[in-house]
Amino acid sequence: MEKKLENVCNYILSKIPKYRRTQLFLNKYLFFTYGYYYSATGEEPFVANFHAWKYGPVEMKVYHEFILEPNKKYDINTLNDVDLDLVDDIVNYLNKLNENLVDKSHTYECWKGNLNNKIPREQIKSCFDVNNQFKIEGSGITGNEYLNKIKSILD
Repeated sequence: MEKKLENVCNYILSKIPKYRRTQLFLNKYLFFTYGYYYSATGEEPFVANFHAWKYGPVEMKVYHEFILEPNKKYDINTLNDVDLDLVDDIVNYLNKLNENLVDKSHTYECWKGNLNNKIPREQIKSCFDVNNQFKIEGSGITGNEYLNKIKSILD
């Protein structure tokens, strides 16, 4: 597994409630972080290999190779090209949701249309572009303005 993905996992684990520090929740947090981030910035926060499984999207390398160590430190140097403020905002948003993250992941067409198969990365981005609840329709804002809107809504 690439170091960046491993460190994103450890970073997210350091930000989520203890009862959510499981493979199931980690994979949901990764999926939503990846989708919202990619949609907002046009950049992938990590190289993803999500598959649509029964209980939602699963990042295959994380599922097969990542050892869940909730207190493991992350190497911030491998994340220097990732907007950690945006990752924090997304994770904080997910932490506040009362909604079941498995059920929420099942509402996305990129999961529905690829059940038991790989979900193409561009399809995830497109899906979040359409479903991105942070977007203000018809606003005409893009780039940094869009990121600032997302951050202000999540605060």
